[in-house]
Order: sequence, then C-alpha cells, then structure tokens
Amino acid sequence: MNKIQKIIIFRPFFVGFCTFVISCLISVAPVYILHVLHVKSYFQDFRMHIGDLSATLATLVDANLHKQLTKPEDINTQTYKQAITPLVKFHNANPKIFYVYTMREEGEKIYYILDTMSDERLNLGRPRLESTQIMEEVITEDLEDKEWIEVQKQGKTYINERFETDNYGTFLSAHSPFYDEQGKLEGFVGVDYDTATFQEGVQKYKEAFFISLFWCLGFSVVLSIITTLFALGLRKKYLEVEKLSKYDFLTGLYNRNTFQILLEKTIKTLQRTNEHLFFIIIDIDDFKEINDTYGHQIGDQAIVKIAQILQKQIRNSDVLARFGGDEFLIYLHDKDENAAQYLLHRLEEKLVNEIIVINKEISLKLSLSIGYTKCHENCSYESLLNRADEALYISKATGKGIATFKA
Repeated sequence: MNKIQKIIIFRPFFVGFCTFVISCLISVAPVYILHVLHVKSYFQDFRMHIGDLSATLATLVDANLHKQLTKPEDINTQTYKQAITPLVKFHNANPKIFYVYTMREEGEKIYYILDTMSDERLNLGRPRLESTQIMEEVITEDLEDKEWIEVQKQGKTYINERFETDNYGTFLSAHSPFYDEQGKLEGFVGVDYDTATFQEGVQKYKEAFFISLFWCLGFSVVLSIITTLFALGLRKKYLEVEKLSKYDFLTGLYNRNTFQILLEKTIKTLQRTNEHLFFIIIDIDDFKEINDTYGHQIGDQAIVKIAQILQKQIRNSDVLARFGGDEFLIYLHDKDENAAQYLLHRLEEKLVNEIIVINKEISLKLSLSIGYTKCHENCSYESLLNRADEALYISKATGKGIATFKA
C-alpha cells in the first residue's frame, strides 16, 4: 500500500477537506478571474464612453470665441454666452456629467476659461441649466504632472486612470484638445463624469460573482462530502478485509498467520530482553463427540466459550490465537522461567470446576490437553510448533486434561 492509498483509507476527512480546497481552487479561481476581467473591461468601456463625450465636446467649442475670453478685461456678456452656450446644452443633455470646462495653457500655468458649474449650483448638488455671468477673474493652477497635457498636444484624448472625489461627488475625468481655424492648438476641454452608474454596474457584476461563488462553494461542499463518504466506505471495507486476514472469524482471536508474524517479531527481540519464551498448544478433549452429539453449531459455541476463558486467564503481554478446529496457540515471554507453569496452573484451576453453559438445555464439562515447549537459540515458529505438537500428542496418549512439556 503506497502513501496515497494510506491517506485515502486512514484519513478520509482529510481527503474530503483536500477535495474541497482543490475543487474551490479549480472552480472559484476561473470565476474570480472572469469577474476581474469583466470589471476591468467594463471600466475600460466606461473610460471610452467619457473619452467619446470629451472628444465630441471638443468639436462644439468655438476656438475663436475662446481666444477672446483669455483676458477678463476683454470679456463681454454676449461673447461669453456665445462661447458657453454649446457647453451648457451639452451638459444638460448628459445629466451624469458633473462639470464641463475649458482650459488654456500659458507658460507654465493652466487657465480655466469656461465652466458650466457655478459655486452656488455646486452647493445645490445639480448641474447648471443656464450660462453663468462673466468670469471676474482667471483661475490658475500650477501643474506638477503634465503627462495629460502632453498627450493632448499630440492630438489625443487623455482619460484619467483613477477616480477623483470632491465635495460634489466621485467622478472620472477626460480631456480633449480643440484647435482654431489654422489648426493651431487653442485649448483643452474637460469632462468630469459621475461614477455612480459605473458603481451600479460593478455592483451587478459583484452580485453575479457572489451567486457564482455560492454555486461553486456548494458544488465543492457536495463533492467533498461524496469524496469523504467514498473514503469512509473504502476504509470500512479495508478494515473488514484486514480483520478477516488477521483474526479468526468465529472467536475474534488472532488467526495462525497473525500469530506466526507476532511470534517471529518477538523471537528477534529475545536476545535484547533476555527473556524466556514459551510456546503452548491447547486442544479440547473429545471435541468430536460434542459435534457428533449436539451438532456443529453447539461445537462452535463451545469453542467460543473456551476462547473467552483462555482470554481471561492470559496477561496483556501474552498472545492467544485459534490454530484451527478445536486447537489454540499461546506464546508468552517473561524473565521468570516458570511463567508458563503459572499460566497452566491458572487454566487448570479454572476448568476443574467450570461448567460451560451453552444454553438452557446444554451445559458441558470440558477438559484441555496441552503441549508446550520453550524457545532455545535459533528457534523458529516451525520448530516450536513441532515440539509443542509432539508434547500435545503425548498428553493425548496419556489421558485427558494433561499438560506435557517437551524441551
């Protein structure tokens, strides 16, 4: 039996746990990977949508009017309204937009020129529905990271990779360049888009993921239970087969093969322990008459009763086995060379007055013939059995209930 077979048979619950873990890895990992890929794909689609809005908005900006709004002193109401009205209409047509604004680079600074969200409207938390008054001052901002500016100078739309949050909410930004009639870069238009719809979509993906996860875990649990039950079944069958191979089916004692294996192991330790080893063979007298008179079923019950008596008289260190038929084997090891005689004396005292009750109608008075020997140098199971069997033959020939020793 290899290690894997031993684990399956002797550790069924561990096998079930391993099945659960492996099943989870196999089933949950792909589901999780697909979920992550779906969310990433959805995020990219969301970014592309905002980028498209920004690019579309860039086509609506009048670059010539925008140039006239660079200096506050040059701004008049009519010019401002003409410039911002397309932005306001675009904003109103897309209510998920937080801000629409334009910017212009001058030197090392970025100037915010137009926007569709006033401070008052910002506090109210809703988009502007009409244009603002003339901006009284230009808002400037120093920039440390100009990557988004450089991308737009190349004629591309820059879409932010991360969300931003202010006191109005969480949004994602996109910026696109716009040009004057000569094709010269005039400025940039920006769109800050509400991420609530994206979060709602992600939540739906999460719900689908958790439902899939629930089914995967359920499948893994069921599979682990089935595997555990299968391993328990194998263990039960193995133990049954092992019991049949090691024990006598009638008495529950060791069988002769197991007895021989244990004896040979004990013989190997004798030199180290300096103990005496005795080998005993026991035969029930006139057992054939019991079978002939009462039948084999009563005979089997008598064998079981004798086995129980022998089991009670031996020590925990002694080994008892059924040799076959009505014969039993015992070996014992002890530093006391009279240990075997003490055991035989206990058996004699037990059986002298013992009436073996089979049932209400049948009670038997039985005696045992015994042959025993002692292990000498280089002894073996075969040599001990032969000498003890010769001693038993002498006991049988001499009379009933006699124990004979053969050196």
